[in-house]
Amino acid sequence: MTPVREQLRRMVGGVLCAAFALVGAAFLLVPDRVLSVFDAWSRSAGLATSAGEPAGLYVVLTVAYMYVVTRLAWSMFRRPDDPGPARLLVHAKVASALLSFGVFFLRQPHLILLANGIVDGSIGVLVMLLLKGPAAREEERTA
Repeated sequence: MTPVREQLRRMVGGVLCAAFALVGAAFLLVPDRVLSVFDAWSRSAGLATSAGEPAGLYVVLTVAYMYVVTRLAWSMFRRPDDPGPARLLVHAKVASALLSFGVFFLRQPHLILLANGIVDGSIGVLVMLLLKGPAAREEERTA
C-alpha cells in the first residue's frame, strides 16, 4: 500500500471512529431526543413518525452496534494496512443501509430510516472505494 493511501485510510478511520463514538453516545444518553428531532422533521416532511419512546432493548442493540463500528474504524486508524476491519465495516454499513431502506419503503416511511440508509450507504461505499479504488487495483497488479 502506498503511503498516501495508508494516510487516507488512517484519516478516514479516525474521522469515522470519532463520529461513530459521538452518535453512539447520543443514542445511549439521549435516545428520546434523537428520535423526537427526527419525528419533528419527519412530520414536517409528511412522513411517518415513530411509535413512541425508544425501548431499552433497541437502545442496547443500537449502542452495541455503534461500539462495534467505532472499534472497526479505530482499527482502520491504527492499522490502515490491514483490510480486515475495513471489509467488516463495509458489511456493517451496507447491511444497515439496506435494512433501513427496506423498512422505510416496505413498512414505515420515517425520515430517520431514510437518513440512516443514505448515511450508512455512503459510508459503506466510501470505505469500499478505499479498499477497491483504482490505486488498490494498481497495487495488486504490481505486487
